[in-house]
Amino acid sequence: MGYKGILYGAVPEEESETYGNCITSPHGHSDLFDTTFGLISADYFHYPRGRIVYDMKRGLHIIYIDKCILDRVPEVIKLFSLGKYEVDYDEHYVCPGCREEIEF
Repeated sequence: MGYKGILYGAVPEEESETYGNCITSPHGHSDLFDTTFGLISADYFHYPRGRIVYDMKRGLHIIYIDKCILDRVPEVIKLFSLGKYEVDYDEHYVCPGCREEIEF
């Protein structure tokens, strides 16, 4: 697949769901990927990805992102109009090419 853009889904706060101290989208990566690239034989987890959650307790957004697309953070901040944020990593948002490089 030659797609080089950012595929994203944003939901209004009232449609989000609570996960611990955070609010996040109720939609998974597979839903967005299959809707957009339904005829592609690969699965979404073969591609770099991330997620933004809002930490209600700390009052900031957390951008979980695959290290190989870390350079896209400024675009993500602009797309989602983020104020206070931090970047973090999570084993759910790691493509196979980066998996060996990261220790969790």
